[in-house]
Amino acid sequence: MSFAWALFVTYLVGTAWLGYQGFRKTTGFGSFALGNRAMHPLVVGITLAASVSSAATFIINPGFVYVDGFGAFFHMSIAVGIGFISMLCLLSFQFRRIGAECGALTIPDWIGKRYESPGFALYFSILNLLSFAFVVLLVGGISIVMQSLLGISNQLALSITLIFVTGYVFIGGTYAHVLTNMLQGSLMILVTIVVLASCVWVALQQPGSTIDALRAIEPDLVAAVNSDGSLFNSFYSIYIAGFVVGAIVVCQPHILTKALYVKDDRDVKYYLVVFALVFTLFQMLGLVGFFTHLTVPPEALVDSVSG
Repeated sequence: MSFAWALFVTYLVGTAWLGYQGFRKTTGFGSFALGNRAMHPLVVGITLAASVSSAATFIINPGFVYVDGFGAFFHMSIAVGIGFISMLCLLSFQFRRIGAECGALTIPDWIGKRYESPGFALYFSILNLLSFAFVVLLVGGISIVMQSLLGISNQLALSITLIFVTGYVFIGGTYAHVLTNMLQGSLMILVTIVVLASCVWVALQQPGSTIDALRAIEPDLVAAVNSDGSLFNSFYSIYIAGFVVGAIVVCQPHILTKALYVKDDRDVKYYLVVFALVFTLFQMLGLVGFFTHLTVPPEALVDSVSG
């Protein structure tokens, strides 16, 4: 527990320092929202991958795969990934060009200037506020991990998460967001490689194939369509809905605006390649849900809601 606290405090201090560096670089609202519009595409690509993946990919998605098996994995890791990357590539180039020409700072600002409609911009601003519903899912997942690692209550974990994250982003703006997400993304890449390597090690310990071992536990875990699944139990929900959802979420305010961080189309191509590679690596974490069946007994998985 003390080791976990030492790492946690180190992370908080490092992130706070990066937030302060972002504050020093911020000179106005334009730089607060988009930086200098000429960030290195490698940094933007990793930052976007970290922003998109975050807690859901590491904590929540493997849980869905644990419950619903292949259907959840294909929906959340494959179909969503294909839809997301495809739509991001389709929209980013033109979005950057128009945004640079009109000086847009956000998606609602871009829409208002592109279509010369303040009312339309206000409408999309209100829609963006509804993203708090997704934030609830992420913060909830983070609080469960913090309770387990740090031995604190759910309320304290939620308070630390909300106050700290909101605070450093509010102070440092986009520079703080990029610097901290670059740190976070680098750690995420390292952790992902370690976790996936662990999955490979577990697979090699199996006397037979991993698929046969999973089928012996529950045949529906590896079924193309698990009709008894909690959420992913039909052809549409597994193979079509995931692609549609992945394409739609590209228009979230913290995603498509990354195209405005770079200076030209060449940099857009660069950051899209970096993002696609890192994002695909992160998406493979859904495999953890399968290997949990092979390594963790069901009684060891505790619902932390009451914690």
